[in-house]
Amino acid sequence: MSFSDRLQALRRQRGMTQERFAEVIGYSGRTIQAWENGGVLPPVKVIVRIADYFSTSTDYLLCRTDYPVFVRRNEIGEPWDGEGEIHAAAPSGEQRELSPEEIAQVRVILAEHQEREWRLGDKGTAG
Repeated sequence: MSFSDRLQALRRQRGMTQERFAEVIGYSGRTIQAWENGGVLPPVKVIVRIADYFSTSTDYLLCRTDYPVFVRRNEIGEPWDGEGEIHAAAPSGEQRELSPEEIAQVRVILAEHQEREWRLGDKGTAG
């Protein structure tokens, strides 16, 4: 599976057309089509935005892991606070609870992400 395959699968799971996803992410439909056809990769900051939008990891999008981590958000839309359940989902859609070691890794990744956001402010996520 490639970045283009995963992007297309995530978009389709949400029931979105390329045009609608283009509107959401702030790019043209042709650009989304090029990404999904495997012609080009988006810039790193856009890959981060895509991962955030689909509540998955950049590692999953970039095929460094086959298990996307879907971060749950609380009732008011704030990111997961490290308490409660977190699951990994295989490309097939099957879910399993993460092991304590995997949860520790997620916590480290979230802490690094929060620190990076704090250092960069909105500059790190601007389109």
